[in-house]
Amino acid sequence: MGNVDYAYPSTNVENSPHRVEIPPAQPFIKTLKSSLKETFFPDDPLRPFKNQPASRKFILGFQYFFPILEWAPRYTLDFLKSDLISGITIASLAIPQGISYAKLANLPPILGLYSSFVPPLIYAMMGSSRDLAVGTVAVASLLTASMLGAEVNAAENPTLYLHLAFTATFFAGVFQASLGLLRLGFIVDFLSHATIVGFMAGAATVVCLQQLKGILGLNHFTNGTDFVSVMRSVFSQTHEWRWESGVLGCLFLFFLLTTKYFSKKKPKFFWISAMAPLTSVILGSVLVYLTHAEKHGVQVIGNLKKGINPLSFGDLVFVSPYLTTAFKTGVITGIIALAEGIAVGRSFSMFKNYHIDGNKEMIAIGMMNIAGSCTSCYLTTGPFSRSAVNYNAGCKTAMSNVIMAIAMMFTLLFLTPLFHYTPLVVLSAIIIAAMLGLIDYEAAIHLWKVDKFDFVVCMSAYIGVVFSSVQNGLVLAVAISVMRVLLFVARPRTFILGNLPNSMEYRNVDQYQSASNIPGILILEIDAPIYFANTNYLRERITRWINDEEDRIKSAGESSLQYVILDMSAVANIDTSGISMLDEVKKLVDRRGLQLALANPGGEVMKKMNKSELIEKIGQQWIYLTVAEAVAACKFMLHTTKPNPIKDQEPGAWNNHFFSSGIIRALPSMAPPKKSKKSKKDRKLRKSKSVVVPVEAKAVDSDWWDSFWQKNSSTPAGSSVSNDEEEGFKFFFRVSKKTFDYICSLVREDLVSRPPSGLINIEGRLLSVEKQVAIAMRRLASGESQVSVGAAFGVGQSTVSQVTWRFIEALEERAKHHLKWPDLNRIEEIKSEFEASFGLPNCCGAIDGTHIIMTLPTVQTSDDWCDPEENYSMLLQGIVDHEMRFLDIVTGWPGGMTVSRLLKCSGFYKLCEGGQRLNGNARSLSGGVEIREYLVGGVGYPLLPWLITPFESNAGTASISSFNATHEAARSLAVRAFSQLKGTWRILSKVMWRPDKRKLPSIILVCCLLHNIIVDSGDILDPDVALSGHHDSGYGEQCCKQVDPLGRTMRDNLIKHWERGKQTGAPK
Repeated sequence: MGNVDYAYPSTNVENSPHRVEIPPAQPFIKTLKSSLKETFFPDDPLRPFKNQPASRKFILGFQYFFPILEWAPRYTLDFLKSDLISGITIASLAIPQGISYAKLANLPPILGLYSSFVPPLIYAMMGSSRDLAVGTVAVASLLTASMLGAEVNAAENPTLYLHLAFTATFFAGVFQASLGLLRLGFIVDFLSHATIVGFMAGAATVVCLQQLKGILGLNHFTNGTDFVSVMRSVFSQTHEWRWESGVLGCLFLFFLLTTKYFSKKKPKFFWISAMAPLTSVILGSVLVYLTHAEKHGVQVIGNLKKGINPLSFGDLVFVSPYLTTAFKTGVITGIIALAEGIAVGRSFSMFKNYHIDGNKEMIAIGMMNIAGSCTSCYLTTGPFSRSAVNYNAGCKTAMSNVIMAIAMMFTLLFLTPLFHYTPLVVLSAIIIAAMLGLIDYEAAIHLWKVDKFDFVVCMSAYIGVVFSSVQNGLVLAVAISVMRVLLFVARPRTFILGNLPNSMEYRNVDQYQSASNIPGILILEIDAPIYFANTNYLRERITRWINDEEDRIKSAGESSLQYVILDMSAVANIDTSGISMLDEVKKLVDRRGLQLALANPGGEVMKKMNKSELIEKIGQQWIYLTVAEAVAACKFMLHTTKPNPIKDQEPGAWNNHFFSSGIIRALPSMAPPKKSKKSKKDRKLRKSKSVVVPVEAKAVDSDWWDSFWQKNSSTPAGSSVSNDEEEGFKFFFRVSKKTFDYICSLVREDLVSRPPSGLINIEGRLLSVEKQVAIAMRRLASGESQVSVGAAFGVGQSTVSQVTWRFIEALEERAKHHLKWPDLNRIEEIKSEFEASFGLPNCCGAIDGTHIIMTLPTVQTSDDWCDPEENYSMLLQGIVDHEMRFLDIVTGWPGGMTVSRLLKCSGFYKLCEGGQRLNGNARSLSGGVEIREYLVGGVGYPLLPWLITPFESNAGTASISSFNATHEAARSLAVRAFSQLKGTWRILSKVMWRPDKRKLPSIILVCCLLHNIIVDSGDILDPDVALSGHHDSGYGEQCCKQVDPLGRTMRDNLIKHWERGKQTGAPK
């Protein structure tokens, strides 16, 4: 019927709600476009450009590549104060770190200062992170030294080595920017967290080992970076060890580690550890100058050239036998720099609750390295130590990088001679202190606890870096990570599902020990997409599961296996190899005399199975929306197909199973597709053997009304009833006997076809259909507990529960014609009645909403189901006609939603916006204007062309006040209908204890159907049962500010027409 909307459990009641639908076919170009968008533009970067004029798009384009244009106009003096402090603080750290890391890269120390001048300026204009502090990093410096040093000796040919370093930086920048521009940032994701932890720890260890040269004052040192080469070089030159350097290095290292520990314990003194490296440089320089230590073997930096960065574009080497080495160095160091920079930026953005664009960051980092390679800089990114200091210093924007660059420019112009006496041993101590923080042993322990395989990846990276080389360790770690991804794809998990006690949920039996197997049914879940790489494995694994289950059944002496259900919920996609695999599995189970069923296949899977005609082979009737439905259908067939495959079944076992009305409706069509005349005859024969024949039990409790009347006529809920049985009947069941008989006729077939065993009264007599309907309607009408209702009828609580739900399922299916959108003739009748009663032309009904209150043990006020009055509730929205008949309902949505949001979530809203509802004849009004079909609703709804709301205030003309009063009178039909609904069927007005949110929409729908049946049958709605006051007593009326211009124009035209009608005496 298409006019009942559910959030739970179904969205369409007209068709079978349990049928898995095949998505509509999409053009290839559209599908390809969607796939490319999801792959390369998952963050939808062009969203801000939509519906914008060309000039605005031009500005947004500049702001995308230069975020400074976005935040600079809003920059304030308070921001400048914070950024000034942060910039000066990180500059004090950048000076010693820059010099140290340049020495680590075997480059002139001045390049470390150059690299903290130009790149930060570029990043400040193009970067999106407010906290990233740009500069050189130890790992990239070490990689540069090891990869370039393997081809060119920095000491023997320093000029070529320097030019290759600039060229590698250029290639790194081009590579980084290209990844961002081409939206290929996901490549960096192949460096998993475990890989980065192991690699960074290994690189930090190697860097620390390299500093033994400076700590011990060695003049000669190995070019190798592995542990064995370093140890061999150190212990083969014990005669060259300088105790002066060793003592000085240990003292400064102790000082640096002590300040770092103190700042960690006292975060407000972060500046102490930030200033410690510069303090060490100053103290070391003064100490060397005063003691002339350079004459006693303590090595110093020497002269540093004054002046800002010279241009180096001409030094880039594009024609050289070492070009491949420079390119490879640039790509590898570029990836490492990207991984660190983006990870650091995202970490601090989460702390401050803002978003950074990964691809935009790649472009910014790439461009600053391209610019840096042309201005005597080598590779830079956002080091964690410097960014952490920037964050702790209270930076507000990327202006802190500009402040740092200015401080660095001042240093380059005037202060570089002061670093002449800086001892190299102090630089080594600074590097070791910084590197120890990268050895995250706590993260490694966490990996061991959580995922042993990730720990293996981490240790592989660490061991590969420390005992082979930095690049080899990185390649090894990435290879292991990729291998793990391939294993996930090629060896997906499959497991057996079992039923959780007292529920319709099916879960992994290994995870849930209480989950039990279903006799005769094997339920398997495939936990991954099905591709060519895993089809052979899945086919073999499913075969083994079937063999194991049959062996288990045989050894346990249980009933034979009859059905195999594949839960496809986790199968997001499938290829042609996967389709072939499912076809082979189907043939396999057929050969064994089993039946294959599929549960919840996704849209892509259904689409491809349909195109390959696999659905026809399996049978549409064996494809279900949920595992519970598939199991229910299999159980049904196990009990109704002769010979019954389940042996030694206890009588009355039917009562332990739940049957969905959708399942029962689907069973008559359970036959293979049409193939030939002979197969058609065979199907008819098999069907005739398996169909359930509706037969009423002989010993039926048919005199139920007499006994019920005698027992309850004097004390119905504490009051007395008239001796008139007709009135008493209507009091208890809200309908006349004639209407009651009609309702029984609707559901009789469904209730009789259900196995009747167990549905008995206290005398052991089977319940008649009439008594079952009476029990269910009394439960719905009174809202009393199942125990109280059962006591009134002489049945148990469980019987009341079963009977009520069976009745709800049956009426939901059989009475759906009582709740449908009117045809054209009926619409015209409704419009005429509204105009005659209220003077509102072309009005098709009134809309309103109400809350169905529930009670749960604990309710969080942040829960979506918690409404504004802090009740746990479900929303019901209804559209009624002039007779208070429901034309459309929407239910199942959380009570915390507004009615306007509920409306927009409904199918009715989509139909109206798409021109498929309220699309009848427009009404011509005086003045040459036309008014379309519409509804009237309260101020909680938006003013739309098809939904007219009142003016928010009566202030203004008398016409507005009068129009609002008339509008309120028309809308009161919906208010009265809800009041009558909840008053008649008190199960909706009483607070329900722990209701099933997936069943409650069906209860609400059936109550609305019964309400309409009363109206359609001519029964008089009893005003005495209507709720006193408003149906949502205690709830303040919500107000929606949304106003559609067309809706405002239509309301204005309507009020003008209404005023003219009032003046001419038109009926209202």
